[in-house]
Amino acid sequence: MPEIETKIEINAPPDVIFKILDDFKNAQVWNIVITHTEELEPNKKYFFKTNIGDMTATRTETIENQKVAMLQEGSPLQEMAYILAPKGDATEVALWGIFELEDQRSIMKMAGELLLKSLKVYVNYIVAGRKPEEYTKSFDEIKKA
Repeated sequence: MPEIETKIEINAPPDVIFKILDDFKNAQVWNIVITHTEELEPNKKYFFKTNIGDMTATRTETIENQKVAMLQEGSPLQEMAYILAPKGDATEVALWGIFELEDQRSIMKMAGELLLKSLKVYVNYIVAGRKPEEYTKSFDEIKKA
């Protein structure tokens, strides 16, 4: 099956980013496509209502401050992982994924880039000392990140 990997540098330490990625229950706060989250199995399986359809995600691997991986049902990305690597005062975040059809490569890469940009915008908001409950996703701001 085809794979993608896309990366972004975020000006925050890995522990700040990991805390956000590890909190599946609040993914709808920052993730550009998720609109609602429901925990199906504690800290393991989640239902996501998204603007591209409903899906479930099952956590498959968690390495504190380094990696969060999952299997997905109902999503074009069947497996995905966020991989964190310190880079000076910043963190390089890679999004890796497996998808079904090779002709979807460009759209999967674009989707991965948007997910990473939405994460970056939210992390920057949090690092600036702003309140998570006041955050509003802005597609225009995410596109520019």
